[in-house]
Amino acid sequence: MNKDTKIRISPSFLMGIVLLVITGFTNVIVAQKFVIPVFPDSQSEISGKLEMFTSQFNWIVQQKEALNIPIVLHVGDIVNFDNIGHWENAGKGFDLLDHAGIPYAVALGNHDTEAVGENNGSAAPGNTRLNLRKTTKFNTYFPTSRFTSQTGRYEAGKSDNAFYTFNAGGLKWMVLSLEFCARQGPVDWANSVVAANPTCNVIVLTHYHLDPNGTISTSNAGYGDLSPSNIYNQFVKKHANILLVLSGHLMSSNWRSDVGDSGNKIYQILQDYQDADFGGGYLRLLEIDTNMKTISAKMYSPYYNLTKQDGSMFQFTGVKFVENTTINPVVTADTQKISVYPNPVKENQTCTIKISGMTDQQLEGARMSIYNIQGVRIFYSTNVSKLNVLNISTKDNLFMGYITTESGENYTFKVVSLNS
Repeated sequence: MNKDTKIRISPSFLMGIVLLVITGFTNVIVAQKFVIPVFPDSQSEISGKLEMFTSQFNWIVQQKEALNIPIVLHVGDIVNFDNIGHWENAGKGFDLLDHAGIPYAVALGNHDTEAVGENNGSAAPGNTRLNLRKTTKFNTYFPTSRFTSQTGRYEAGKSDNAFYTFNAGGLKWMVLSLEFCARQGPVDWANSVVAANPTCNVIVLTHYHLDPNGTISTSNAGYGDLSPSNIYNQFVKKHANILLVLSGHLMSSNWRSDVGDSGNKIYQILQDYQDADFGGGYLRLLEIDTNMKTISAKMYSPYYNLTKQDGSMFQFTGVKFVENTTINPVVTADTQKISVYPNPVKENQTCTIKISGMTDQQLEGARMSIYNIQGVRIFYSTNVSKLNVLNISTKDNLFMGYITTESGENYTFKVVSLNS
């Protein structure tokens, strides 16, 4: 080490060292609490009060060490209109996080696509459903290289659907961002990614999930694909390690908790203030204490130095985090219904995937997707039968398979590959 090198030690780290010496427990340091700032829809700040938008980033950078911030999230509608000026301003805000070395993940809102006009929020000319999936400007100003914690994505070179991993509070975490009223393909992909990472505490980040009254929306907004309730039933509630769902799109703040298929609580939080004072510069601050088993939430505005004293402030107690490395993937279907042989399979060797306990009628319309451990899909078929042949031609050594029936039942299986 160069003798002039300066090492910065945060006060929270020093406190951990003191506690470590006193108690002798090594988990004191790794179990320290941390804060995740969450941007609500920032579209009105971008188009009407840019200094408010900038103040949020400056405050996060200043509080990085004091609050132990591991990542920053945005629920989407980053910009208001799909024009270069708005995207340039958004990019400059996130530049502050880049320079400070703070990772971030974003969900795409409908205003972040070509579904809206370049100079107003009305629907752009053409097919709105198709335009919703056109995200050239977003992926130009936010290429995958900007996302330092991004681990995998649904489509090459695009962050519309992606997942991000980090460690905090002594635990493994994943943020999975899902497009607005997602297509079936990204939902199937999301299922495989979460199933392949059972030791991660998963935060689902999507623009549209809760309605203002706290119910899970049953609408696809008229131009999306699957509704939030469809996605919840097909994906969110199926996994024991999904902990949080964060969304925006509709004013203003609400939350709910539901019990997943494995008995796990799923905490869902809405935050959106776009129609009140340009958003007021508010951030959702999630303080997570893995030692005390709590998640505390509040809305704070660095611009006004104010915390909302209303229903937007709440705390979840008795939170059951994923803390061990022996947890197995949990899905609603009996995985015994799917067998793979041979398994392990050698590279370039053909294997057979056998589905038992289901009729041909039940398999009609089913979809099979297979992903590698990075979440990249390597196989997809809509012609699923009781016997399916697969050839593994890559050198990855673990694959997650996912079968979704027309009625929405989900089945997972693993394929292990041995390099020849």
